[in-house]
Amino acid sequence: MSHRDDHFIIRPTSVDYIVDRPPKPTGDLTELRAIHCHLFQDLHDRAGQVRTVDIRKNVEGAGFFLPSGMIERASAFAAGELHADNTLRGLDRAHFIDRPTNAPVPGFRS
Repeated sequence: MSHRDDHFIIRPTSVDYIVDRPPKPTGDLTELRAIHCHLFQDLHDRAGQVRTVDIRKNVEGAGFFLPSGMIERASAFAAGELHADNTLRGLDRAHFIDRPTNAPVPGFRS
């Protein structure tokens, strides 16, 4: 496991492998889990598995990440949004950058 200043480092070869040999494009949580598994398999045992506990960064005042019980629902919502937006293909740069951050997840307030 590689780390520096309490932050994990992903090996460049892991990223290259994903680019050269991507997982089957399912456009859903299955694909995201496959990517996560490959990128983080050397860093922790649960790489590619859906979280079952709520977590947050270890800094004062940090909020929690998406509640674990909402991961499947949120990923299905995000997949639907991406599909409706033609997986962001053809968007101009400003909309491409802005679009993923402006899709609220139903039932979740940050």
